[in-house]
Amino acid sequence: MIKPKKLLFYAKKATGILLREGPFTMLRRVGYKLTAVRQNQAFRTFHLPNDQDLARQRAHKFDRDVLFSVLTPLYNTPETFLRSMIASVQSQTYPHWELCLADG
Repeated sequence: MIKPKKLLFYAKKATGILLREGPFTMLRRVGYKLTAVRQNQAFRTFHLPNDQDLARQRAHKFDRDVLFSVLTPLYNTPETFLRSMIASVQSQTYPHWELCLADG
């Protein structure tokens, strides 16, 4: 059993690595085995949609057009992570969304 003070130390260290070097480096440095993720059934069955799937998703009409708000707090966010997150939101097939970025 890890003591709470030690756990907080590890959480802060992992967060620093995550922000500076990215998620894969953080996972590797804290000793997480990426092969364990690959063995997960949900991970193995996941697939990216092809062009036909994307076109079908964009053409689908819902009964109501609900506006989704994606709220993202920012604080010293590295530009590469921010650009990647924005591109991910922009590539969604559902057209009714807003991206709210809050800094400080």
